Amino acid sequence: MQLRHTGSIIRFEEGLIGFYDFKSFQLIDSDEIAPFRWLQSTDRPEVGFLVIEPSLIVRDYTHVIPHREWESLGLTDSEAGVVLVMCMVGPASSQTTANLQAPLLVNFQKNIAK
Repeated sequence: MQLRHTGSIIRFEEGLIGFYDFKSFQLIDSDEIAPFRWLQSTDRPEVGFLVIEPSLIVRDYTHVIPHREWESLGLTDSEAGVVLVMCMVGPASSQTTANLQAPLLVNFQKNIAK
């Protein structure tokens, strides 16, 4: 599998739900898993999550995210940020899920997320 790293370490100051000790991640692209991406912990390489941009699943998903959430990342415009959601791949495509209740918001300008 050919992997392409975004090159930057993304810092989750509060960690992730259930993984509070893991603060630094790298987003990895691969043609073999596209349109999914891999969010890899740099704190513990054995920890990673399959993610996808929810706009590929739900139209206008970013509009449901409160403006204050973007502001907390230093963004005044939601278009400047990236939204990702974690996925679980089931044995059949109909059993694959995405966690739309807990999106990951990323400011690539500052390499911070929540």
